[in-house]
Order: sequence, then structure tokens, then C-alpha cells
Amino acid sequence: MLAAALRAGAFVFAAYATGRVLSRRARAGDERRIEQLRRECGTDMLTGLLNRRGGQEKAETMLAMCRRCEKPMAVLMADIDHFKEYNDAHGHLAGDGALCRVGGALQSVLARSSDMVCRFGGEEFLLCTPCRDTAEAMRQAARLRRAVEELGPCAPDGCCAGPLTVSVGVTVYSPARDGSAPVLQDLVSRADRALYIAKKNGRNCVVLL
Repeated sequence: MLAAALRAGAFVFAAYATGRVLSRRARAGDERRIEQLRRECGTDMLTGLLNRRGGQEKAETMLAMCRRCEKPMAVLMADIDHFKEYNDAHGHLAGDGALCRVGGALQSVLARSSDMVCRFGGEEFLLCTPCRDTAEAMRQAARLRRAVEELGPCAPDGCCAGPLTVSVGVTVYSPARDGSAPVLQDLVSRADRALYIAKKNGRNCVVLL
């Protein structure tokens, strides 16, 4: 009887241990699925970039870090020039391709983990990057504009639908000017006003505000 009791006890312990292992694995699987869903919720399905929600979340984190370190951060708005006309002339598939190509060009310039590129809405992109000063922010903006301009009219698949350019509005969070508690939306609005001026100035250019 003692041997039977020991065997029964061993079985119960083994079942308990197995249950604990399975429970941990299930929790780990749930956490992975939750993380995957979180990433998908913050990702633009067309371009693979962050979407507006994901971009704003990362930009807020970046701004908080720059605030703590008292370092400047550039906030940029880029908009594809004459995109409606491009869509009307070449079709929505070409328009989708243009969004992907432009997004890729922008991300090739701001490619560090400390940078952020997101599709903000339509043909508009929000970008954030830590910088030393306004001059560096403008150099980055010029590189972004040039990267899109150099795409040329033809996609890698051989489809040629016309040249692409962007207008870029730039502003810089400065600890000395903006204080210790800047609001991201204020910086985005300032960059958007600069973008509006770039459009009024003839497009395919960069404006700082």
C-alpha cells in the first residue's frame, strides 16, 4: 500500500508540474499574441510604417526622453506633392505604390532606432529625429526631400507613372525655447504650418518654423 501511495503521490506531483509548465507556456503564448496585436494596431498595413497611432506613441516617448536629457528633437511633416493628380492620372494602384516608395525613401534616411517615420494620414508622413541643432534638422529635411526626388518615375517592378516629390515642414523642440513640458501636438501643428508654407512656396522644398 505504501508503494501504491508513493506512486499516486508521484503522479499527482507530475501532473501538477506539467500543469505549471503548460500554464507558463500558455501565458507566454498569450503575451506574444498580445504583443503581435499591439504592433499590428500601430502599423500601417499598406506601407509597413507606423500608423498615426503608433507614430504618436513613439514620438511621445522620444520627446519625453529628449526632455529629460535636455536635447533637441526635430519634428517634420512631409507631404507628397500633387498626389491627387498623380492618383487621377495613373490610378489608385500606382498611388498605393507611390506611398510605399516614398515611405521607404523616407525611412532609408531616418533609419536609426532612435528615429521615427509614420504614415500620418493620406499622403502625409510624420517624422521625428533627435538632433544637435536647427542646422542638423534642416540637413536631414533636405536629405529626405532629395531621397524622394531621386526615386525617379519608375518603380522597381518597371511600372513608370511619373516623378514624385515631397514638401517638408520642419520645427525643432528646443529645451531653451520650449521649456521642460512641450506638447507633441503643438510641435506637430508647428511643423504642419511650415509644411503649408512649403506648399505655398511652390512645393518640393523645405521650410523651417
